[in-house]
Amino acid sequence: MFNFFRKQEGEYSKVAQKIAPVSWYRSLTHQYFFTHVCLALEKIGFFDALALQGGIHIQEFAKTRNISGDLLKTCIDFLWSTTDLLEKDGDIVRLKNKNFSKALWVLAAYKPVFDNLSEILKKEKQYGSDVSRDGYYLQKASVLFSGDAVRLVLLTLENEKNGQLIDFGCGGAHALIDYCRYDNARTALGIDVDPDIAQAARKNADEASLSDRIAVIESDALNFEKWQPFVSKKQPRYFLASTMLHEFLRNGEEFVINFLAKIKSEFSDAQFFIIEFDALPFEKIKTETDTERKLFAAMYELWHPLTNQGMPQPQEVWEKIIRKSGWEIQSVVRANMNLLIYHCE
Repeated sequence: MFNFFRKQEGEYSKVAQKIAPVSWYRSLTHQYFFTHVCLALEKIGFFDALALQGGIHIQEFAKTRNISGDLLKTCIDFLWSTTDLLEKDGDIVRLKNKNFSKALWVLAAYKPVFDNLSEILKKEKQYGSDVSRDGYYLQKASVLFSGDAVRLVLLTLENEKNGQLIDFGCGGAHALIDYCRYDNARTALGIDVDPDIAQAARKNADEASLSDRIAVIESDALNFEKWQPFVSKKQPRYFLASTMLHEFLRNGEEFVINFLAKIKSEFSDAQFFIIEFDALPFEKIKTETDTERKLFAAMYELWHPLTNQGMPQPQEVWEKIIRKSGWEIQSVVRANMNLLIYHCE
């Protein structure tokens, strides 16, 4: 294998010089090792401990977690010597960026899919039956991805004290908790199809001492009969669908239109906040000059078909779908991560 790399190095040297100051294969290999070492350390709670404690003693941490101290030290030395992620003084190690682990949550959520990608491509395994995303990290990643957009939605509702927030795909219930904390008259309903995520949401609501005002239903958003009885008949209702509707597009636009139209029919006086990515097709990604958007949009377009989701759409498509369903768009606000918030009535 390494003979192959050496043979190819001359051929790709000009390209490599443009990409990085090191040979392309060493850069690629280091990034691969770096990613897997970081994911492993995240799984054993290393980054959480660093963020919480400020610094840890490597051997003491290994002993309390019943893991190999020598192997842990090797992994840490690898990161310390090749990146500026860590500071180390003997066996004491510190994390320079306390928020670093958040960058790993998306990788951890989708790792099972990419670990089995060759089998998925060969149709030996199928997403949903043989392979699935990691629900625990998926709900953590959703906060990182859409947190700013959700914050803007809650800010819009700041003066609406007596209401109920109904969150489709509620994740860890963070939006529900933040909403109810603002006023004691508020209630919230979370709906999530993943049993692990629903359980995590209930736990978070309980730890926030809000389980008396927050209900979490394990259900598909399409199953109206299961969650509709928990929607308040007395309070103003505010529906929230954060980066969920595009998943239904696997069944076509009419399917999404009918879903939105049914909510409008059943709850005609409600308000609906729809958060979706302002997507770029690969043809536009190719010529995108904003590198951050280019890379994120490409990743976003990649993992959706791999996980049996409908493809994200640009703003004009979402506006057409929303209006066809009978909702009126009151405003469109752009948030971080190129997310758009459609405030509908």
